[in-house]
Amino acid sequence: MISDGSTALYENSFFVLAHIKNTMAHEKAGRRQFLQSVGGAVFVGSPFQASDFVAEDRSISEGWHQSGYISANTGYAASNTGPTGDIRQAWIFEDVGPQGITTDVVVVGATVYVGGDSGFYALATEDGTKRWTFGDRTNTSFGSPSVANNAVFVASDPNGETGTLYALSTHDRTEQWTYELNNGETQPRVDAGTVYISGGNHVYAISATDGSKEWESPSPSGSFLRSSLAVADDTVYIGDSVDTGLYAFSADTGSEKWYHETDNAVENAPSVANGTVYIVDDGGILHAVSTTEGTEKWRFDTAGSGSSSASVAEQTVLVIGKDLYALDSSNGDVRWQYKIRAGDVQPAIAGNLVYVLDSRGIIHGLNRSDGNERWSYEVTGATYSTPAIADGNIYLGTTNGVTALTEAGILAGRPRIDADSVPDIDLDASPGVLPEEAENVLPAAVGGLGIGGAGLWWLARRGNDTEEETPDNDEPFGGVIGMEADAVTDDEFEEWLAEEFDEDDTTEPDESTEQATDGSAQVLPVLFGYLSPSRVKEWWLTRQGENTDTDDMEETETTSSPETTASERSLDTTSELTLNSKERETAQSKVLYSPDKIPTVPSVEVEYDKLTNREPIGEGGNADVMKATLPTADGDIALAIKEPRMHGTLHTDDIERLLKEAEIWSKLDSNDHIVGIVEYGSNPLPWIAMEHMDGGHLGERNGEMDIQQALWTSIAITNGLHHAHRRGVAHLDLKPENILFRTVQDAWDVPKIADWGLSKHLLEHPGSVEGMSPHYAAPEQFDDEYGATDDITDIYQLGAVCYNLITGEPPFSGEPAEAMYNALHTQPTPPSELADVPEGLDQVLLTALAKEKSNRYDSVVLFRNDLRELLNRYQ
Repeated sequence: MISDGSTALYENSFFVLAHIKNTMAHEKAGRRQFLQSVGGAVFVGSPFQASDFVAEDRSISEGWHQSGYISANTGYAASNTGPTGDIRQAWIFEDVGPQGITTDVVVVGATVYVGGDSGFYALATEDGTKRWTFGDRTNTSFGSPSVANNAVFVASDPNGETGTLYALSTHDRTEQWTYELNNGETQPRVDAGTVYISGGNHVYAISATDGSKEWESPSPSGSFLRSSLAVADDTVYIGDSVDTGLYAFSADTGSEKWYHETDNAVENAPSVANGTVYIVDDGGILHAVSTTEGTEKWRFDTAGSGSSSASVAEQTVLVIGKDLYALDSSNGDVRWQYKIRAGDVQPAIAGNLVYVLDSRGIIHGLNRSDGNERWSYEVTGATYSTPAIADGNIYLGTTNGVTALTEAGILAGRPRIDADSVPDIDLDASPGVLPEEAENVLPAAVGGLGIGGAGLWWLARRGNDTEEETPDNDEPFGGVIGMEADAVTDDEFEEWLAEEFDEDDTTEPDESTEQATDGSAQVLPVLFGYLSPSRVKEWWLTRQGENTDTDDMEETETTSSPETTASERSLDTTSELTLNSKERETAQSKVLYSPDKIPTVPSVEVEYDKLTNREPIGEGGNADVMKATLPTADGDIALAIKEPRMHGTLHTDDIERLLKEAEIWSKLDSNDHIVGIVEYGSNPLPWIAMEHMDGGHLGERNGEMDIQQALWTSIAITNGLHHAHRRGVAHLDLKPENILFRTVQDAWDVPKIADWGLSKHLLEHPGSVEGMSPHYAAPEQFDDEYGATDDITDIYQLGAVCYNLITGEPPFSGEPAEAMYNALHTQPTPPSELADVPEGLDQVLLTALAKEKSNRYDSVVLFRNDLRELLNRYQ
């Protein structure tokens, strides 16, 4: 007699052996490859027995074991299934901390595992009921977990200084072992019996069986590693936010294999597939890097903020930037592009569908082959969690808790309705009145077929009235069920629907308020089947026009049941929306945000003698700046020209100084936040042709920006400064007049650092530098007892610039001598006493403005990270 557990293991072994056979046939399998194939089914002498390989519930075959699906973080589960049609909320678990769930969810067997700021949770996939919790709800925060061999691995960071990696039993939360980390709530990766994780400024490899250390490697730059890692092909890959690059370590020994420099800091986890590691830096540049040599194969500018990892499915790379891009993995060419309000979440891929969240909290289901949208659904609560896709369901962490989404009728157990069994209904018999047969069958159709199914059913009934079973070319999706419809957008469908609605709106409406009017009985099934829920509400309220009383709508909202699901609310024609779509678009158009794409320097050749229309626009030191026009075949281009100020004889020192500045500057201008150099020369006098910054300088805007834009502007400047520091150059004369703006339509203007005339290489001339601006100069620029000038000097100056930007005043005002004395002997007034600023900004700016260099930020990246945290908290 074979026990149930043994039978399950016996059945499951066929899947394991088939996977091993496939792996061994395609690669020369060594120890690690074999263990990866087996999935760690047997560990001799370990507490995990062979039977532990069997999932908790064999009726559930799929899983999403770690963030990004596998240790390589591809986000692609080829054999998993997700919702393909009409979506509804199956359940929501809300007993979480005040911040909700901001980490990724994993699903194994019949259990969902997720960490939050108030504990770690194991929930039933069926209904979201709590199986167990772990941690002190008052002061313990957990990161994203990984699950393998009936153990869940998760890190906590209770005090922001030290962290702990836990191995917990999936059955009853029993601690198998713990390991102390320097810091961190980063994602652990489990590969071939080893747990890999970054903590503080170290990378760890820890035995999954007993928690013993296999190796530990410090960050080569010594920086705090904010990126989670990826593991593939005996290699650990991790990004660095200070060295602005990607490291590859041996998975067996921890030794460094190679380093690849990126344009900006890296805080996203890499993704690895087919001999290539894909990494998105903080500037939104996707780098495709060879896993063997660390050399760049190609790059792609997403025109976004670089806030999420890429996903890889076979020969396609999916990455979020300004839009969602599907790229050819071999060369980075765009295969298709989906317009989306870019979010911060890595796309998930299951089978032939892509699941992606936008910044509004709407999840979209797209065809992987062409990017056509299958459906969209508005999630309850803001979402920062990558979707986990398994067994036809989507699991998400939101600010409201953990949410499970499914197709209508799946989890609730309602039977699907065969369209052929639906009785014939003459929907045209009485326009404006729902026929009796429809009243009986429509609820069943919506419940059983799903909203989308109801729409298709309506089309089928409509199509049966035609003489030929061919799609009507005038209709965007065809008229007969069973025939593949062309992809249509919400906008196209709304346009068609409005026409259909108006055609039906020819009969005098029934006065009864209990019956559907204006042809809604005929179009609602289609409307709900083909528009996303949010667009349904917009369309419906627009159709109602002035007949809708917003006061009544608000009253309905107030009295609605708190247990109403998001799906039900989306179908409530009098809930939530008090503005029609046009009104809301008008209101939103008045709000500016950070630009999707930053204008760059034109790529042209400059001949000094051909410059025309010169007019002065600035001066400083021994140089003047003029705006000039460069005629080209494609039209006139405005440039800024910097030249030495003429005082009779032009001295050799002036010539050398300007050309030296041009040389240094031209090596830095590849960054979006450093003014670009077009060209420079020495005849008939030294000159530098620069990007024309048409938005003025920062000094003209001090104290005038709202705090959100001021913080974003400050962060942008730190990115440009870090780019220079990374290349061994300190600016040493940062002041508002040296921060120039480039205007961008319908977005915030872009700040860029200019005037590198006082800059120096950090390994040269360690003494103080003359010519600085006293109100923004650091103590060491006045008194060498404070040390030499270097990149830490720039941190002080940038702190003073940000202080002025936010408060409207420099840290120390008055005459130059007074400002110099105060910089040496007086503490600045806390910004909160001068302006309404976010909590924590005082500490950030006063740290940057510390007298002693040792008390300031060790790196401009740390300064930037604290500013970014303030901005995220404020938003």
